[in-house]
Amino acid sequence: MTTVLTATVYCISACKAGEFMVNVDDKSERFFHIYFHRVAMSFLCLNTISNFYIYCLTVSSFRDFVRSRMQLSYRFFTSMDTSTSHGGGRAETGANTGTAVEGIQQTPV
Repeated sequence: MTTVLTATVYCISACKAGEFMVNVDDKSERFFHIYFHRVAMSFLCLNTISNFYIYCLTVSSFRDFVRSRMQLSYRFFTSMDTSTSHGGGRAETGANTGTAVEGIQQTPV
């Protein structure tokens, strides 16, 4: 099923590029030919992008792999320290006392 879908999408996308190469004798800088070539090449790029979605829909092991990697990424990004260069997110001692905290001079309010 995966192979059939991938081959079908590729054939559809390659048809436009092939049609441009075969049928257009005068590949000059005319408006139609420029945009037709861009559309044909865009179809080839869409074919590459569609492969990911075809595999997600048809191959359960690929779906499980993607899901596990997304969960790992989520855990990684949610467990990161969210401190800033201004000291936010860290426990600050000496706040509002005019003393230096981690190299930042604080002034009393």
